[in-house]
Amino acid sequence: MTLISPTGTVADQVAQRTIRSQFAEVEALQVRIDNAPVHQFLQGRVDRIRIAGKGLFPLKEIRIDELQIETDPIDVDFRRKGRVKLARPLNVASRVVLTEADLNRALASPTVTNWLRQVGSRVVVGDRNARRAQRFQFLTPKVQFQGDRLRFQISLQEADDPARLDISVETGLAVDNGRQFRLVNPQVWVNGDPVSKEVVETLTNGLPERTNLQKLEKSGILARVLRLQIQPGKLQLETFAQVQSLDFRNKD
Repeated sequence: MTLISPTGTVADQVAQRTIRSQFAEVEALQVRIDNAPVHQFLQGRVDRIRIAGKGLFPLKEIRIDELQIETDPIDVDFRRKGRVKLARPLNVASRVVLTEADLNRALASPTVTNWLRQVGSRVVVGDRNARRAQRFQFLTPKVQFQGDRLRFQISLQEADDPARLDISVETGLAVDNGRQFRLVNPQVWVNGDPVSKEVVETLTNGLPERTNLQKLEKSGILARVLRLQIQPGKLQLETFAQVQSLDFRNKD
């Protein structure tokens, strides 16, 4: 990660403290606010904000290896008492790097394990059997980044039943038109036996629509994935977002 050269301005330090407070832990973080005259900053106009972080923990069990954010000029209207409003659309570019090791530590955490139990069990037994779904345990979840493909393995076990269901999923991951995620040649094995292509397609057909970023446009956010790259040991995601409008009351 290329960190921003420190400037030590008061605005930089205040912004850095504010951002740090949003995370459970931060290994390294630098913020640079590029600005024209001070009076413009006080009026809500900033030329550019750059953020570079290493080892960011949104939760104590979940680590983001690298995070970089850069904005175009920002123009915020504070003139209405108690209200904050964008005077023009805000453009934001970001880059996120997740490592295989960090993801596997997160998968082993109670927070993620409970989430897998709630979500994954419903996939197996259906929403109508929610109570039964809670009887399932998800054991030894593991993800591997293999070149341009990823592999996910997990064991499923129902309470009071010694039998285990070992599930492996391998797939490529692509982005269509910067908006929709798509699985590339997904393959599934259960206890070492391959699942038929027809069943896999049935399970995965709805993914592009469920992950369509175009849905955000109803909220005034234009979001696009610029780059998605799977490499041995890590995944890199670069995105762009334009916030068309922002208008909220300041409770303070």
